[in-house]
Amino acid sequence: MSKLLSNLVSFDGKEGFFNKQINNLSKQIKENGLKEKVQLLTCSDNSITVGARGNKLLKAATGAWVMFLKETDVLSDWALKNIVELLEKENPDMVSVMGMLRKDGTAPKMFVNSLKNQAVVDAGILMMPPCQRNPMRATLAKKCQFDEVNVEEDVNYIAQLLKTGIKTEASIDKAYLM
Repeated sequence: MSKLLSNLVSFDGKEGFFNKQINNLSKQIKENGLKEKVQLLTCSDNSITVGARGNKLLKAATGAWVMFLKETDVLSDWALKNIVELLEKENPDMVSVMGMLRKDGTAPKMFVNSLKNQAVVDAGILMMPPCQRNPMRATLAKKCQFDEVNVEEDVNYIAQLLKTGIKTEASIDKAYLM
């Protein structure tokens, strides 16, 4: 049975983060009555590359939209319900992502992944084009493949994604990915 949204989570070796991510998503699905609408897929096969895990997850996804999350991403407690409602209401090709980027103990930086953006910094906010973390129409996302490597596997995927003909975008006007 196909779902509305497939959440795809790859395990990269940080078990505590992975378990926390799965527990958070499972809780949101259960508490918001989203079991019939949201598919949660994981891949923890460390015998294959990070890119191969992404491709495996994408192939298995049955949702009309897909959203990749890394095990260290934190999806706000209210976000999954809001994303599903937005997909049902607006039927966009993608949903912009607004969040906070934390790296190597530095102060968090706001980021926005949107069709409107090039890779620039505007008023301290990282304005970037869409990527695998944006909820994306599956028919578009499945036109792309990750490079089967362990580092920067998403660079070519993102370049391919931008050439798929994404036309419509919906947005949630507050940060939901940390």
